[in-house]
Amino acid sequence: MADEKYIGAQDIEKDIMVKCFVTFEDVKAVSKNRRALVNRSVFSCYNSNAWPLFMDYIAKRYDFSKIKNIALLSDGGTWIKTGISELKLDPKNTVKFYLCEFHFKQAIHHITTNEDERKMLLEVFTNKRKKDFIQAVNKIIENNKNREEIITKKLNYIKNNYSSIKAMLMLNIGSSMESHISHLIASFFASRPKGFSTKRIDQYLKLNDYKNNG
Repeated sequence: MADEKYIGAQDIEKDIMVKCFVTFEDVKAVSKNRRALVNRSVFSCYNSNAWPLFMDYIAKRYDFSKIKNIALLSDGGTWIKTGISELKLDPKNTVKFYLCEFHFKQAIHHITTNEDERKMLLEVFTNKRKKDFIQAVNKIIENNKNREEIITKKLNYIKNNYSSIKAMLMLNIGSSMESHISHLIASFFASRPKGFSTKRIDQYLKLNDYKNNG
């Protein structure tokens, strides 16, 4: 799983974009309503070329010649999708992208605030054809012309990631990246007003990773 978190900066006008990766091998049940990632590992950094740094890190943990299937779960950000080719270190590796269910449902919630309409859209998306889903959203646009721009934007987001969302729903693993980024990064770096120096942030992130990785 991969995502980014923006945190306050001291020495630049814009925020610091921290890129975070969470790898795991499986999901196991630890109680009735709680699941945990198997062999979770966390890597974060402040770098425009985060993928090569992450691959250097993860290649020390795994022998990629023995790995067949790799799943990349995210919100579909451009910088994350560039990692699809990076993850293929061996000819045996098959890499597939899945859009996080959280972001799909968030888009549905932005399309309509009506609970019945939300349930209807989820039902249509899951069980009917792509054109049926588009028609259902267009009907909502007809009845909400004042929100046409935002609804169209979210519809395009779902259309552009349609197959990745379908695959995610069938995968039945679920993505916990949003909760991970909140717990692992935001809880310390962004929960209270702070400003970090770009000259020191990577040291802080590395120490934070050490803690999160035990």
